[in-house]
Amino acid sequence: MFADSLTLARARREFFVLTGFRESDYSNLIAKFKVGPFPLYFYNFKSRRDAVAIHEVHHILTGYDTSLIGEGQVSAWELGSGFKPTGLATTYILLGAATGLILDRKKTWAAFRRGLRSRNLYGQTLTPKVLLKTLGQLRREYGLA
Repeated sequence: MFADSLTLARARREFFVLTGFRESDYSNLIAKFKVGPFPLYFYNFKSRRDAVAIHEVHHILTGYDTSLIGEGQVSAWELGSGFKPTGLATTYILLGAATGLILDRKKTWAAFRRGLRSRNLYGQTLTPKVLLKTLGQLRREYGLA
């Protein structure tokens, strides 16, 4: 999806253009999630607000898209890579992984197994130093190369 030579900052900007997401969406009290053409709105709990920026970086690093299956894959990968429960964000991760298993069991299970061999960025802060690393550097650092 994104070349190893891109910095995380550049890849995030491109990700926002491709997906229509905005960094400002992370702090909104109401979150919007599309299921096909249908928008769903839900309260954006603090634990989700804290986790979603890292979750989006995981999409970039793993190459899993933002379709329902892609959300299932990245959620399963996060579980496999050591996601630590953080309030209601855990519910979203579990729902994402369960949806992925229902829609494409093989891809979702493969993502979970890939997670067992890598680490995630939860607990990290997206500092300027992290944002200036290339995706290749981050993928090697977190076992995704």
